[in-house]
Amino acid sequence: MSQHARIEREAQRLLGVHAGGAPVPALHEEGELELADAYAVQRRVFGELHGSSPAGYKVSLVAPEHRAAFGASEPTCGRLGESQLVPSGRTIAMSSLFHPLVEPELVFRVRRDLSPNASADEVRESCDVMAGMEIPDSRWRGWSPVPGQTVGDLVADASFAGRVVHAEVGVPAASLDLSAVVGELRHDGVVIGTGRGDAVMGDPVLAVAWLSGMVARGGEILRAGVLVASGTFFYPPSAEPGTYTASYTGIGHASVTFA
Repeated sequence: MSQHARIEREAQRLLGVHAGGAPVPALHEEGELELADAYAVQRRVFGELHGSSPAGYKVSLVAPEHRAAFGASEPTCGRLGESQLVPSGRTIAMSSLFHPLVEPELVFRVRRDLSPNASADEVRESCDVMAGMEIPDSRWRGWSPVPGQTVGDLVADASFAGRVVHAEVGVPAASLDLSAVVGELRHDGVVIGTGRGDAVMGDPVLAVAWLSGMVARGGEILRAGVLVASGTFFYPPSAEPGTYTASYTGIGHASVTFA
């Protein structure tokens, strides 16, 4: 099978799941795709579902141990459509996802277009930061995640993009030392985890700077208005019915209810 045919086949399998089908076997079960080809699958699926311009992005594998688990040498990213961005306080039906997790993450809103390969200082001066959570999900069968899953599996499936919950008001990213921000996650009022911003590549700003360089490889930039979920503060729990609230020192909180 040619490279192009393999990319199209995997994209069509994922599109079938998005259209209401059951999860399908992951790529590594039939021979892993090269990373560049996995990103090509991601772009093909996103374009079919949402058009060419992402409303947001997510950064994954921001901790060394998470990269090691997938055999990755750097973080990965996924594209998000407008329908995947959920304002704080909303309810998500459990039936709309397969195996959602809850990741406490800071969400950046780009105020003005970032340069390709933007520096950390440019990110700080050009973005606001809001309280948020990412809700990863996967279209691969048996994901929990499962042993043997590879970075190609992750990337082709939009780095397991599901939903991103975000507050609607933020603060300038330059106004705080985001590496020292403490995040706390509660489920129905009970604390289930805490972490610090330095768990995200040492500073969440660095995750956005990395992303600007990553998308620049494909001729993209992070444009004004785009949201970026910058990476989890700690290993995420599986979502269960009830209300999750993520709070961050100096920034605020965001909540979502699973029903």
